Amino acid sequence: PTWYEMQYIQDLMPILNGRAVRGIDTAYFLPNMYIGKSALLKSSRYLEAILNKEERRALIITDSFTSKFVKKIEPFLKLIEMEYQVWSGALPEVPINTIEEGVSVCESFKPSVLIAIGGGSVMDTAKGIMIKYENPEENIHMILAFSQTLGLRKKIKKLVAIPTTAGTGSEAARAAVFTDTGRDPPKKLIVSHDELLADIAILDTDFVKDLPPFLTMATGLDALAHAMGGYTTNWGNPYTDA
Repeated sequence: PTWYEMQYIQDLMPILNGRAVRGIDTAYFLPNMYIGKSALLKSSRYLEAILNKEERRALIITDSFTSKFVKKIEPFLKLIEMEYQVWSGALPEVPINTIEEGVSVCESFKPSVLIAIGGGSVMDTAKGIMIKYENPEENIHMILAFSQTLGLRKKIKKLVAIPTTAGTGSEAARAAVFTDTGRDPPKKLIVSHDELLADIAILDTDFVKDLPPFLTMATGLDALAHAMGGYTTNWGNPYTDA
């Protein structure tokens, strides 16, 4: 079972979903956000400043579609002498077994930086890889957002998210959604923790302008749904209202 299927959590749900909790969550977390045409240059210079030469090893995580964007960031990685390897094994809906595949790549390459280029599934895959690479014994099904420390950022110093869609907002969220393929039927697994927030988010329109029209529409509506949900949720606060 997952943490939110435990009986005491189920018993708390009527309270947690009530309007009495509105405003109780007032801790705001955001990554360092770089926006616009200079975002890649400025973020690479930031990484150069905070990482020593031994730590300049990046695993670039993509799927089969977004792997084409690697060439956009290569000049900036070379500029700061960042070694890198590309893994294009991310899949839609993030089957848990793909996380294990990514961890195997990390164990071999030993990166200090993860760079996720893609939509929500790619960015969530990177978050899952970071959890299991840092803490192989961590039970990903039982991560409680408010009651434990994951102890991340020991091996992976920085998580960089470069979204290629407008919809999920995973680059600025502390949550990830995986698919537990070990269950029949497969079931979504929601993990939320402050340590899953990306350290750097790069927002550059060059990464979204080639999106097919249908996906542009679908992810735009997804962004609208997130905005409406943030405003109407009982877990809202002044930040989400804004």
